[in-house]
Amino acid sequence: MRGEFQIIVTTDAGNEGIDLQAAHVLVNYDIPWSLVRLEQRMGRIHRVGQQRDVYLYNLVATDTREGETLLRLLDNFVTAANELHGQMFDSLSAVAEITGVDYDKWLSDLYGNDELKKQQAIDAAQAVQAQELSRAARKVRDNERRLASQVDAVAALTLLQRDLFARINPAIVEAYLDRLAAAGVLKSAPTAAGPGFRRLSLSGKAIFPATLGGRNEVHVATSGDVVREASESIDIGDTVTLGPGEPGFSDLINTAEHTLAEDLYQSGAASDPTSLTAYDLYAYEATMTESNGKRASVWATLIKVDDSGNARPVRWESLANLVPTNQSGGSPHPAREGHALTAAREVAAATVAEHRKVRADWFAQARRDLTNLPLSLTDRIYDRAARLGLRHRLQDQTALRLEELERLADVQLTEPKQVGRIRVLATADISVQAEIDAELVSMRRVQQLLEDDGWTVADVHTEGRGYDLEARRHSQVRHVEVKGVLGSAASDGIRMTGNEVLIATQHRKEYWLYVIDQCADGKGRFFGAYQDPATLFANVMTGNAVFRVPGSSLKNAPGSNA
Repeated sequence: MRGEFQIIVTTDAGNEGIDLQAAHVLVNYDIPWSLVRLEQRMGRIHRVGQQRDVYLYNLVATDTREGETLLRLLDNFVTAANELHGQMFDSLSAVAEITGVDYDKWLSDLYGNDELKKQQAIDAAQAVQAQELSRAARKVRDNERRLASQVDAVAALTLLQRDLFARINPAIVEAYLDRLAAAGVLKSAPTAAGPGFRRLSLSGKAIFPATLGGRNEVHVATSGDVVREASESIDIGDTVTLGPGEPGFSDLINTAEHTLAEDLYQSGAASDPTSLTAYDLYAYEATMTESNGKRASVWATLIKVDDSGNARPVRWESLANLVPTNQSGGSPHPAREGHALTAAREVAAATVAEHRKVRADWFAQARRDLTNLPLSLTDRIYDRAARLGLRHRLQDQTALRLEELERLADVQLTEPKQVGRIRVLATADISVQAEIDAELVSMRRVQQLLEDDGWTVADVHTEGRGYDLEARRHSQVRHVEVKGVLGSAASDGIRMTGNEVLIATQHRKEYWLYVIDQCADGKGRFFGAYQDPATLFANVMTGNAVFRVPGSSLKNAPGSNA
């Protein structure tokens, strides 16, 4: 992976469990007599993360009947796979089963001593058509995609609610530590270990929980990735990881919640330099149970209520737009609390409905598969009494399994409970209104530019995703944030909110910043398009909650049209 070697020679030990997408050429010196093993070999380099075209070479003795037959069979596989852009090599054994290709047996017969079986294997292999393999491969791929989408949806929905604070992006972990330091809960300082590492300390005799070392000082990493990268060059043996799934982060949150409990309930306030109007934020929590009550996880939502009573859920990243204030938040407003609770209940109901729908789809497929299983498993038993007896036993077992799966597919959510409220004061300056005035002009211009370049564009700026447009072209996706400038972008620069920077950090190279200036004329001028702006402008962004990117940096960065 580091580019130190050009060639790897391996026995069958390299068939599985190794990621070799840094390579793109595979030579099979010997041909496995098992399609599963052939799949495993190809899967070492033909996998997610491969940046180049993959080339597969199979050494075959073509001056023999056996070799010519094997060559024809492999050529048909390659022809079919090329038509599917290599995707068939992920499902060779399934494709072979559908098309009747008994690869393992044919090779055994080809190189055996029974001439009749050898000729039958040759005839069968020569009858295989690449078109039939392609058709079967498409069928397998479509089935796998359909099943994967259902299974992935279940996994994603389950993961979405489980261990709420344990899956947070490193950028959010670091922002959280900065906020705790600003609130006086702890002290946070960078260390010689480099980016992603912090030294956290408590004042007085206070100590951290045991998961954070049990002392008043701890060295932490904000993700497991930085630990793996640094461990090769420096000693970080006493470091505690605050990345996904680590208990230390959950305990840190509990510590902060205890320390700041009074602020949470006594007229807490913050200011939002991105907003022209004031609003309230309400945090709600509930418990989600699934798998017949055997699994419980935290569910939470954040509700924004403006002063006119309009309530809607917002992303947690919107908290990055807030900065401290010395002003009081005032007492809770009963009507706004009522609107917030109604909105939280609606979000909870929608969450349960979505979970149940995904599980119902999955269960319907499982029912079909299990109902057909007793028939398919007994289809080749020729003794009628034995076949029917076994089929009845399997059907009884299937019915019991379906009842169990139906119970496991159910999901319940308790009544949402308010766990926090804060009054947010509007502190946007006049430039924010100018950006709002320029936004519609710039979005129209960017949408037209993308569509002219062959992209399909959807306007998602009202959906709370943290960007304005979603563009798709074939397998490519761009999450597009649009910034409009009334005057010159080279002079004025642009501003990104804390929410936008966090979203950009999470999407990285799929997140694009498009800048349109001269919007005062109602048409605008394309100034530049910047991939992964959170990384590109990391060293020049300045501000707190609202980050300014200087015009000179925009002008000189890759992607500028200026």
